[in-house]
Amino acid sequence: ERELKKLQTKVSALEDERERRSKALQTALGRVHALEKEEEENMSKLEGLSMRLEDADYVYERIQELQEQVRSLQQQRKDLTERLQQSLLDQDGIRHERDALSADIEIVRKEIEQGESEARKGEQQALSRVAEVEAELESQRRMAKSVAGQVEVLTSNLQRAQAECQEALWKQAAAEKVKSALEEEAKARGRSAAVLEDVIGSVKERSSELQDL
Repeated sequence: ERELKKLQTKVSALEDERERRSKALQTALGRVHALEKEEEENMSKLEGLSMRLEDADYVYERIQELQEQVRSLQQQRKDLTERLQQSLLDQDGIRHERDALSADIEIVRKEIEQGESEARKGEQQALSRVAEVEAELESQRRMAKSVAGQVEVLTSNLQRAQAECQEALWKQAAAEKVKSALEEEAKARGRSAAVLEDVIGSVKERSSELQDL
């Protein structure tokens, strides 16, 4: 009977351990689900940042076009200047043409200044926006990497907890089986002193087997 009580106590302890590990398993599962949801949100943010980066690329391409226009206008100014210098060689015959070219040069100069101003402004805005988007993208990447690491750790802990829970269930089943066998054996042999000694010996032997498990 003392051995049976010890077995019952051990079975109760195993049941308590199983309950505790089951609760820990549920907590770990909840944390994993929360981290997976957070990872999905971070991926959505990364997609938004990628779209913003594409917009910044478009602005940068526009700046390149403006710079090309500026170079074209500069070439036009150079050509007009050369024509003006050529016209100055014969001031008597081409005075009116020179005046007209001077007016054209002034218009081109203003257009160039305006184009250069817009190009510089657009370039500064684009560079600022690109830097901002790249910083946000890097921050989200670091966050996503950190979350992925936490998910990996929790997954490992979850697998270990599942293995421990399975082992506890197996030990509990073995203890229940031994307990049932001992109770049946005690009933079959009766209550004589010799039978009780056999039962006690069997209990000790079964207890030793359970400890080995």
